[in-house]
Amino acid sequence: MTKAKRISTMHQAPQTVRLQVDITEARNEKLGELLMLCGFASKKDVFNNAIMLFDWAVEEVAKGNVIASVNRDRREYEVVRMPGLDHAAAKAKASTRAPVDAGGPLRPVQIDERKIGDAPAAR
Repeated sequence: MTKAKRISTMHQAPQTVRLQVDITEARNEKLGELLMLCGFASKKDVFNNAIMLFDWAVEEVAKGNVIASVNRDRREYEVVRMPGLDHAAAKAKASTRAPVDAGGPLRPVQIDERKIGDAPAAR
C-alpha cells in the first residue's frame, strides 16, 4: 500500500454493521427512559455506552477485581453479579497459572471499608 493510500484510509469512518435486536416493549420503554435521562441522541448511543461499560467490567473481573456499587454515606458496597461477568471471571481464573516464584503464596487483599468514603467522587 502506498503512503498516500494509507493516509487516505486513516481518515475514513470505521465500517459499520447493522444489528437488529428483538426486545420486549418494557425493555424498549426502559431504553427510551435511559436515552432521555442520559441526554443521548439515539438508542445507538445507549447501546454503545452499555457496551463500553460491560467491556470495562469484563476486563476488570478478568483481572480478579469485582464490580461494585458504593454507598459513601453508609459506607456500604454491593457487588454486581451477572452471569456474563461470573463466566468471564471463571474463564480468566481457569486460564491463568500460578507464578513460578512470587515470593510465596498469593494472599487476598484486605479492603479497608473505612477508606471507601474518602475516595474521590465519580464525575
